[in-house]
Order: sequence, then C-alpha cells, then structure tokens
Amino acid sequence: LIGVSADVALIGTLLYRRGDYPAAVSAYETATTLSPRDYRLWRNLAAGYDKAPGRQERAAEAYRKGLDLAEQERALDPTDGRVVIEVADCAAMLGEKARARALAAEALELAPKNSEVQYMAADIYETLGDRASALRWLGVALRAGYQRTLLETSPSFATLRTDPRYTKMIASMPAAPAKAR
Repeated sequence: LIGVSADVALIGTLLYRRGDYPAAVSAYETATTLSPRDYRLWRNLAAGYDKAPGRQERAAEAYRKGLDLAEQERALDPTDGRVVIEVADCAAMLGEKARARALAAEALELAPKNSEVQYMAADIYETLGDRASALRWLGVALRAGYQRTLLETSPSFATLRTDPRYTKMIASMPAAPAKAR
C-alpha cells in the first residue's frame, strides 16, 4: 500500500476493529477507488461489507475481485506465502473450502516462520469451522511474535475467544517482555 490509499485503508482497518463497519466500508471504498488493483483493499472491503448491516450482499463480489487480483499477483511470484494466504482467505470466504485448505497449507509451507501467514491461516480455519486448527495456528503465530492485542480485537475471532481452549492457550503463553522506558 502506498500513499493516500494506505492512509485511508489504515483508517478503515481501525474503524473495522472498533466495530464501526459502515464507516470502515466507506474508507475501504475510497481506498479501492484510489488503488483499484490492490487485492488487499478489495479483501478488506469485502470483510467490511460482510459485517456492515445491509451490505452483506456486496461482500461476495468484492471477495471475487480481491481473489482475481490476488491470483494475478500470485502468478508473478507463486512462492510468496503472503499472497497465497490472501488467495486462501478469499476462497474460504467464498465457500471454496477444499481450495482454501489446500492454499492455506501451501502458504504455511512457503512462509513457515511468518506470523502474519500463521495468523491468517488460523482465521481461515476458523471460517471453515475447524476450531482445533484455528487454535493451533493462533498459538504458533503468537509464539512467533504476532501481536496478541491484534488477536484480541479481531472481529473474526470474537467467538473463538470465548472457547475455554483459547483461554487455556493464552494462559500458557509466556508474558510479553516489559517495554523499556
């Protein structure tokens, strides 16, 4: 993301995480207008549509646009695990379960130490209804350095955070080191 579209997308993400989905959608719509070829923006817009009241019917179209653009990006570098996991996420949201699972596994192989890829894999598994795999990959992501605060504010994991297995997993994590003052 570059320039103004990145700033607008960041605002959209902050609004999304606060639960202000209509405002997030507005920001993401602006961002996709400014950078219409950025698959990440389309994926974010789709997620916003999915949560915004009265906008759900537009989510699939935005996920398809994000998927098409991500596939074009993947064709340029099929070894980029970050792009592959984005393709997997769009596929999962479009109900392409087998494809999403295969792509998530591929992305994890391509980027075995990338906590963002691990986190997104957990999100995909949660979307697919595989809570055990979602918890496993969340644990891996957190141990690899993924920010726990981002997990704790993610709408995708609201239900998962109520699972006793999540509470047990979090309790078993080492405390974050204190920041230097």
